[in-house]
Amino acid sequence: MAYGTDGGRDKGGSQAERADRLSLSEIQKNLSEKYRNIHIYLYDQIDSTNRAAKEISDDSTLNGTTLIANTQSAGRGRLGRSFVSPAGSGLYMSIILQRDIPREKAVNITTMTAVAVCHAIEKLTGKDTQIKWVNDILIGGKKVCGILTEAQMDIDIQRINRIVVGIGLNISTRADEFPEELRETAGSLYENGVSPVSRNRFAAEILNEVLDGADKIATGEYMEEYKKKCFTVGKRVSFEMDGRRYEGMAAAVGDNCELIVRQDSGEEISVGFGEVSVKTAG
Repeated sequence: MAYGTDGGRDKGGSQAERADRLSLSEIQKNLSEKYRNIHIYLYDQIDSTNRAAKEISDDSTLNGTTLIANTQSAGRGRLGRSFVSPAGSGLYMSIILQRDIPREKAVNITTMTAVAVCHAIEKLTGKDTQIKWVNDILIGGKKVCGILTEAQMDIDIQRINRIVVGIGLNISTRADEFPEELRETAGSLYENGVSPVSRNRFAAEILNEVLDGADKIATGEYMEEYKKKCFTVGKRVSFEMDGRRYEGMAAAVGDNCELIVRQDSGEEISVGFGEVSVKTAG
C-alpha cells in the first residue's frame, strides 16, 4: 500500500527503523523548489519499485514521478540478479523520466544517474565515491549502491521516450544483513547500523541530482566526472562478448560511455553493455 502521510504507518520494527520512517513531507521539504510538485509514492513493502513504476500509465505529466519503498521482497538488479533490500536500512527508489533520446544513448542515463548519486552521497556524508563500470557505486572498494535503468521505446522511430531509473542504496545496512556470499563485496554508507542522515534526506538529494542531471543527457557534460570516478579504468578485467571470453586492461571510458579494453595482443575492444568483472591480484 502506498502512503503519503508523515512517517507513514507504524509497522513496528527496531527503534532505529521507527526513528527513520519514510515521510512524504520530510522528503518534499528537502527537494529543490522546482521539484516540489512531482508525484511521490511511498510503500512500506513492495515486490519491486521498478516493476510498479513500469505499470504507471504513460503520461508526460508524470516526469519525475518517484516510487520509494522501505523494503522490497523481489528487488531486481542488472542481468536478472536479485537486489537485497533489508527493511529500514536502505533506500529503494525508482524515478520515471520522460525523455526522447536515441536508443544508442540509453547507457547515458545510467552513467548520468551514477554521477548524480555520487554527488548526493558526497554532499550528505563527505565520503569519497567511485564508480565500477557501468552502474555500481563504491566506497572503500565495496558496492553501496546499484542502478537499474529500464527504457521503453517507440518502435516505429527507434527512440526511447520513457525511462525507469531504479536506485538501491545501502545506508545503514550491517554486514550480517547481507547474504554471506556478498559480505566481501557489499557495503553500506554506515556499516555500524546507524546513519546520522535520514533516508528522507538521501531520497530528496538523489532526486534533486538525478532530475538536474536528466537535462544534461543530451550534452553529456557529466561524462568527464564519470571518467574520473571510474574505478574500473586501469584494472585488469574479463567479460563475455558474442559467446567468447575476453581479458585485458580497462584502458579508458569512451565518450559514448563504452569501456575500452586493451587485450594482451594490443588490440582494443569497446564494451557497450553487459557485465565486466574486475580481476583481483594473486
